[in-house]
Formats: sequence, C-alpha cells, structure tokens
Amino acid sequence: MRAAHTVQNLKEVADFRVTPHNRLFSADGQEILAGWTTDIYFIKTREILRAMGLAGTEVVAEVFAGKRGVLAGVPEVKNLLAGTGVEVWALPEGEWFGEKEVVLRIHGPYDRFGIYETAILGILASSSGWATAARQCKEAAGNKRVICFGARHVHPAVAPVMERAAVVGGSRRCQLYFRGQTGRSGARGHLAPRCHAHCGRHPGGSPGLPADHACRYAGDCAGGYL
Repeated sequence: MRAAHTVQNLKEVADFRVTPHNRLFSADGQEILAGWTTDIYFIKTREILRAMGLAGTEVVAEVFAGKRGVLAGVPEVKNLLAGTGVEVWALPEGEWFGEKEVVLRIHGPYDRFGIYETAILGILASSSGWATAARQCKEAAGNKRVICFGARHVHPAVAPVMERAAVVGGSRRCQLYFRGQTGRSGARGHLAPRCHAHCGRHPGGSPGLPADHACRYAGDCAGGYL
C-alpha cells in the first residue's frame, strides 16, 4: 500500500485553509492521513530533523497506558500506518492491559511515522476508554445483554468508532447502521408513535397504537413515519 502524502513543513501549515461554513468541523479520513490533525510541534520537529539530516534515523517508539484498561483501536492504527514501511507490534485487540504496560511498539525511520503520534494516541486513548467502559458494564451486567446507545452523546464523526469500541469491550449490540456495524439494535424513533397517531399510517408489521394517542404536532408528518 502506498503511503499517504503528509504535511511537510510550516509553510504548508500557514497556507492550509478550511471553509467552516461549507463543512462539518471534524477532520475527514484523508485529512487525518495527511497529518493535518497532528500537534504543530511535530511539524517543527520534522523540519528540524530534516535540516540536521536526521529525519531518517531508525527509532523505536512505545505507547503505554496510564492505568488499567481494555485495548481497542489497534486495527485503525495499523490502517493509519499502512504504507509507511514501519514495523508495528501490539497487544491483541480487546485484551486487558496494566498500568504502564506497553501496548504498542513502532520501529522504523522517525520521519515516516512521527507525524502521526497525535492521531495514534488519540485513536488508542478514545477507543480503549470506550472499550473499557463497555467491559465494566458487561461485567456488572453478568449474563444480561449490554447494548450500546451512546451515539447521541458524542460527535457523529466518531460515533461509529465509539460503537465499534463498545462491541470490542463486550457490548452485544449497537445502534448505528453506518458501514454495516455488526450487532445492530434499534428502537423506534421518538416521533414515530406521535406521527402514526396523527396520520394513521405505520410500516407493515409494526404494532398499532391506541386511537386516542394524540399527536403533539400540528400539520403533516412528513411522509407518515419519521
């Protein structure tokens, strides 16, 4: 796999423009792969090391945890680093790790992966945090099913990441349909019962509602079922 072109210097940073009125505030996949979500000092580090002729120095970087948890996000880190030519070792996805334990190790020329440190740490920290919370819920629930219903509490750009991490941690099902997430579950939208009561229509096979169930909304219901 060919490595993505990444931001090279501070001039590119100064010339970079976004149009917030025409987009969501979140970075897309290509922007992450290009290094635009990195801390600025990694761009400065790249410039300094290149000026000193040290950018290609072989190094070993280790990621360790501040406290015990369940590891998640490793496949996404591997996808991020695909094509860079570096070697990556990690604990298995979904495994418990201890405080200060090394969960990921990268070996290769620094310039090939240093730009991604911010993204790597963010991926592992967020996904592992969600997976750990899901595992704790599952352990507390015992034999009962645990269903993730957290998408409405995070930015939609990361909701699929959160739900995948929850499944890694032990959640039986999740709510989103994005990218065919496995183990989906779902409830009827909150407006649906009111809509049916107002217009008398509902999808085939869904249970009917009492005739005296009043709709709180005046006017048409935009297609009969929301």
